[in-house]
Amino acid sequence: MNVLKHALGVAVAFAGLSLSAGSAKADYICEAWFSPLDTLGKGNNGFVQFYTYSGPDCTGSYLNFYNLCSTGATSSQCINNSSFHYTSAELLATWDAVRDALALNLRVGVPGNACIGGSGFCAGYVYLEAN
Repeated sequence: MNVLKHALGVAVAFAGLSLSAGSAKADYICEAWFSPLDTLGKGNNGFVQFYTYSGPDCTGSYLNFYNLCSTGATSSQCINNSSFHYTSAELLATWDAVRDALALNLRVGVPGNACIGGSGFCAGYVYLEAN
């Protein structure tokens, strides 16, 4: 139930906001990091990074590398929409969901949009899916 609570909380928190560039299809998180410090322009409250693969337990093909950034982000690896720059509490809740997805091999979706600076695809948030 803890995983469902996190997934619902993340989904509800962003339900009213739209991301027009689309969403990565549901994949599996292979590795994930949380940094409470910002030395890379990824926000005043730190950031979460993770890799996705097409299969559970880092099997299949490598697909992408994402950053979930916090308030004050300036890095070109962060989404160009400050509505998706997390507060400290939001970032920690999202980190919990990312850790759950990694530990339980849950599929994730990663909606996003253009990065700061206008190029590439950057993550806005992550949601969990049932396998």
